[in-house]
Order: sequence, then structure tokens, then C-alpha cells
Amino acid sequence: MDFFDEQMDRFGERLRALAKVILPVAFLLILLICFLVGSTAHNKRLSAMLTGEISLSAPSLITRSGTYVEGGVLMDQLGALIAEAKRASVDKRDLTFLFSIDFKQADGRSVKRMFYEDPQHADSYICRREGYYVRLPRASVDAVVTAPALEGLYTYAVPPTLSLSSDKRTETLTPATAQWEVRMLDGQFHTVAPPAPGDAPLFESQGAFRCSYKFSVAPVSTMIEVLRDGQTVFSGSKEEIGSFAPDRDGLYTYRFTAVFEQEGADFRGSCTYEVDVHCAVPRHLGVSGSWSYPGELVTLYMAGGQEEDFAASWAFGEAGVFQYQDYRVALLPVPLSAQSVMQPVEVRYGEQGRGTVKLDLKAKDFEVMHITDNASYVTNADYNRQAQQQFSERIAPLLSQRGEEYLPDGPFQRPLEGEIITPFGAVRYINQSTTGSAKTGIDIKAAVGTPVSAAQRGKVLLAENLTMTGNTVIIEHGFGIKSWYYHLDTLSVQAGDEAEAGQQLGTSGQTGFASSPRLCFSVSVDDVYINPQTAFQKKLIDPPAAQFRVIE
Repeated sequence: MDFFDEQMDRFGERLRALAKVILPVAFLLILLICFLVGSTAHNKRLSAMLTGEISLSAPSLITRSGTYVEGGVLMDQLGALIAEAKRASVDKRDLTFLFSIDFKQADGRSVKRMFYEDPQHADSYICRREGYYVRLPRASVDAVVTAPALEGLYTYAVPPTLSLSSDKRTETLTPATAQWEVRMLDGQFHTVAPPAPGDAPLFESQGAFRCSYKFSVAPVSTMIEVLRDGQTVFSGSKEEIGSFAPDRDGLYTYRFTAVFEQEGADFRGSCTYEVDVHCAVPRHLGVSGSWSYPGELVTLYMAGGQEEDFAASWAFGEAGVFQYQDYRVALLPVPLSAQSVMQPVEVRYGEQGRGTVKLDLKAKDFEVMHITDNASYVTNADYNRQAQQQFSERIAPLLSQRGEEYLPDGPFQRPLEGEIITPFGAVRYINQSTTGSAKTGIDIKAAVGTPVSAAQRGKVLLAENLTMTGNTVIIEHGFGIKSWYYHLDTLSVQAGDEAEAGQQLGTSGQTGFASSPRLCFSVSVDDVYINPQTAFQKKLIDPPAAQFRVIE
């Protein structure tokens, strides 16, 4: 009995000793199981709750800390990735912090995960969990943090703006177009889609558009382009734009193209910014003179508002209007019959522009000549009438012809040298007639066979013999301005030829109704004859010589 009791006592002591060892170990095992089960359940709950919002942050990089965006399935993917990740054995002293992700949960609280670089494993990130680290595939995390849904978290995902000021008004412009890339948390540049552009602001400008502008981020270069009706009318730098001024009214688009390629920056690309400007161009009206004699040419010039409607009319009819260099030109030949009067000229331009120019028409005493001529063409009235009818019928169709280009590059040249035996405007009374007729050109005395040359460049409209004027040449110089050569002995040109200034047209003679060898030379604008002597002395079309004033 004593032996049995003794053995039982020894077994109990051993059992108690074993229990002291087993129970702590069992307790630790139970705790470990509970921890693992709880951790898995927590991870599953976290994965299930990561469907709200996500925020990224990184020191000295490009992200907007504290800004949340919808993450959706991205957070589900990343949450599952973290939940399934295995522990990593690392020395935190070797880790370099890269960025953190804040997951906002459905209850409003956030869970932060820290991401580090492990210099020993370039293909993975180290993520900080509750008291330990896990290793995540770098490519999988990069796919999340560079996803288009998270672009809005990057500061420079939105391209720079342009602040433009003009006439005490300032507008902030977003790019109309952009090719834009930003460096993301994977360290690489990614193309991002810029926000949809808004409508271009509209400015009003009287004349040249003057503005100042500044980018929210300084570009490395800027180019300015101005477009009208879709066509480029200017392209240059900030310094060169100062010399540009619109030449007519209209809607202009000013386009600024900026390039951002700063070394070391976390963004790069090019952007265009546009602003519309309705420009009203100041008009300058010029006149060749404030007064005129009969038989002279008055010329109006409109500078500004090119290619628009421009017209001028007065008591003698509607003026011919043409484009010459940068001017619209209206020709107002004063008839020999004009009376001394202050003559108004109505000017019309653009859609509603109106103005008046007053010309002081002065009287002029022309030479009076009494001529005796018993030639048959004078005394035979029927013959004379038939000759005049032939002349009118042949010449009339040519009077309305107007070349759209003015060909002369200077004053007219004398077609030949010689004494002027009949001046322009002279009133001639033939054979004691009581009715005088005004000379519409000049008669230059010249021996038969003297070379006659073109007074200026032009196109030969007529070169043929007419009963009244004999061998005749008519040259159109453009804008309805013509030169006339009568009584030639021979002709060296024909209709359709292009004549150069000084080119021989023929030789002088005594053909037609000429009482002696001569050249009758005339200059006309449409059907009004003007003084050839004036054409010899100065340019008929000469904007720099005009007197200009600004008109509304």
C-alpha cells in the first residue's frame, strides 16, 4: 500500500511539472491561433471596406497630401494585396521611406500604409503593417498609384495656367490643348489627360491688342500666333508681337504656345492657350489735296480696315475704288466743266462708317485760242460728223476698262520732246465760231517720223487708224487711268501688247484731223481727261504725299 501511494505521489509530481511546461506553451499556441485568426479576419474586413476614397502623399514629390479621390476597385486590389502579403524580415535602418497611402474607410476613419524602398530588392516595396512589415510586388503597387483614376492626386497633373491682363481686366486661361506628362510615384513620366478646355475669353480692342501675361509655372519658351478666319497673320516672340497691329476689323485669336522642359522638374510638355479679341481698326483717311482746279485728279486714301467696303461719291458721280499696297484708293477726276465751289465728297466704309471730305474747287483761266483752218475735215460738216461718230463708237467701250493693278512706278514721262503748241484746257474757237471747245490734252510740235514712246507701263488697248485722230494708240495703266497718242505716222505696237515706260509706240506724223505735224497726247481717268502736265510732275497715285486724319 505504501509502495502504491509512493508511486502515485511521484506520478502527480511529474504531471504537475509537465503541466507547468505544457500549459504556458498551450496558452501561447492558443494566443497565436487567435491572433492569426483575428488578423486574417481584420485583413478581410479591411479589404472589404477599402471602397471609399484614397489619398497619396510623398515628401518633396508631386502629390497632394490630404486630397482623397474615389479608388473603387483599385483599393480592393491593393487591400487584397496587402492582406495576402507575407511578413518580411527587414532591418528598418536599411529602409528609405517613399510614400504613404491613406485609405478612408466607410466610417470616415482612415488607415495609413507606409511604403519603403528596400535597397536589397528593387522589384518590391516594403509596406508597414500593424507592428510588422510585408513585402509587395513593385509592379502591382505601381499599377495602382499610377492609375488614371488617381491622376488628380498629383499636383502637376493639371497643366499650368496663364494669367492675361489687358485694359484693367485679367483672365486666367487654362490650356486649349496640351501634351502633358508628370512623374508619378513609380519615378516614371506618365501622360495625363488635361481638363476639358473652357470657352476662350473675349476681349475688345481698338487697334492693336496690348496685354501682359504670366504663367503659373515659368516655361522655357513661348511663341505667340495670331489667327484671323483660321489663317495665321502673325507668328513670333513676346518681343515681336509688339510690332503687330491688325489691318482690318474682325475677330482675332491670340494663341500662346508654351514649352515646359525644366531640368529636374516632375512635369514636362507643351500647352497652348487662346484668347479671342474683337479688334476695331482705326481708319485713317487721306486726301491728295484740300483744293483742286478743273482738269486735275483728286485722290482719296483709306488706311486701316483693308479689304472692306470703301466708296466715295460726289456731284460728278461714283469714284472708282481700288486696292493699292496697304490702301484703298478712290479716284476723283475733276471735269474741265467744274465750277468754282466747295464740293462735298461722301465717304462710306465698313458696315456703317460715314464721313465727308470737302474739296475747294477753284476757278482757272485757261488760254483762249482763235484758229483759222479751212481744211475739208473742218468745213465738211457731214464728214466731220461721221469721223466723230466713228471715234465715239470705237473708243466708248474702252473707257470703262480698268486694270486692277496700277502699273506705273513714278510720274509719267513725256512721250517726246518738243514745243507745246496747244496747252491743256485751252478754249479754241475755229473759223470765228462763237462756240469754243476745250482741249483735252496737249499738242506737241514734232517733225514727221519722230519716235513716240509710252509715257508709263501699261497694256495697249488700241493701236489702229481712225478718221479723226489718225493712227492712234491707247494704253491702260491700271485703275482706269489711260494715255492717248494721236496723229502718229507709223505704229510699232498692236492691241494686247504690254508696253514698258519709254518703249517706242510709233512715230509722230500728221494723220487724221491734224493741221500740222504733231503729237496730240492726253491722259484720262475713265471718261474724264486730266492735265498731262500734272502727270509729268508727280505720281498720280502717291499715298505718302497725302494728308491723313483719323476718322471714327
